[in-house]
Amino acid sequence: MRRFITLCVLSIPCFLLAQSGVGLRFGTWVNHFYRPDDYNLIQGAFSHAEIGAFYRYYKKTGGMEVGLSYLSKPQSGIPFVAQDFKGGHQTAYNAGQLTFLFGPQFDFFRPKTGYVAGIRTVPTGFIAPGIVQSPMNTFYMALPIGFSLEFPTSFGTVGGSFFYQIGMTNVKKNPFPDSDPGFDGGKMRSLNFEIFVMYGSKKK
Repeated sequence: MRRFITLCVLSIPCFLLAQSGVGLRFGTWVNHFYRPDDYNLIQGAFSHAEIGAFYRYYKKTGGMEVGLSYLSKPQSGIPFVAQDFKGGHQTAYNAGQLTFLFGPQFDFFRPKTGYVAGIRTVPTGFIAPGIVQSPMNTFYMALPIGFSLEFPTSFGTVGGSFFYQIGMTNVKKNPFPDSDPGFDGGKMRSLNFEIFVMYGSKKK
């Protein structure tokens, strides 16, 4: 949790920039592990829900965005939005997340990349059935690559986004960080779908 608070504090200078608007996002991530057999992680996909707020600043040719989100995957699940798909597994976790995105704009089409970082509760259900449980990392980072479609309204803008997110941190915790600094604990990859509403006006 202290790491997440640190991330929030570091984002304050970005909030102080001139803004084009503040908004809300609602989304879902569909996750899977890269080469799960090599790390005794579950096969198949699982999703979690996301709700968050963001500040967005755009000039004529491009801009940036900083946001905070809450993620949730309850054991009971929510159809598609927070669900375990085929594979016979049952995952559960919550997380707080900081997102920093930037990129050019071409009218309503806006390619984006940046960084995603967060702290999640100790997740359950990540280890393959029948395998001895291993400690999981609570801190995570990912590289999002995608785009947004944003359309003007009388109060601001509305739109949707799509990202492919490449995990940058190990899913499993390194049991011997001093003697094995190159430990590979598997990576998570995700497809992120979201809709958003922003209040404000785009600055030219």
